[in-house]
Amino acid sequence: MRQFRLVFYSVFALVASFFLSPAWALDVKTGLWEIKVEGIADAQQACMTRELLDTDLVDISSMKMPEGVKCTVEMKEKNSKLIVSHTKCTGPFAIEGDTHVEVLSPESMSMKSTSVMNFGGQKQSINSSAQYKWLSSDCGDVKPIDLSKPLE
Repeated sequence: MRQFRLVFYSVFALVASFFLSPAWALDVKTGLWEIKVEGIADAQQACMTRELLDTDLVDISSMKMPEGVKCTVEMKEKNSKLIVSHTKCTGPFAIEGDTHVEVLSPESMSMKSTSVMNFGGQKQSINSSAQYKWLSSDCGDVKPIDLSKPLE
């Protein structure tokens, strides 16, 4: 169970870093995206709608975090092809690190993240990467990401 939580919060930090950035600036297509996180066997799918991409997500005050967790994101660089951010979350699990998202084409992105997580008093360095691949303009059964709902 502890390993699952570490993996969950690692993935949460990666995804949050990406989605908490002002994604509207990125030159990418809307629709169904596949996310392959290094070291995790199963790829995830995400539905990125125009509404989500057009929202300035840097203001994370309304995003539902796990109980007691508060996060801030500082944008270091942003343009249509690159986002570099520094994320800091405090609470029951604390994580601080830098994320680099690069648009390779309107249908492909890469993300690298380096961070230090403190979970239950134990610090762990996390170096992660992910590849994002656009699959379709139709999200099918995959629901759009709703940042107003708590993460489970």
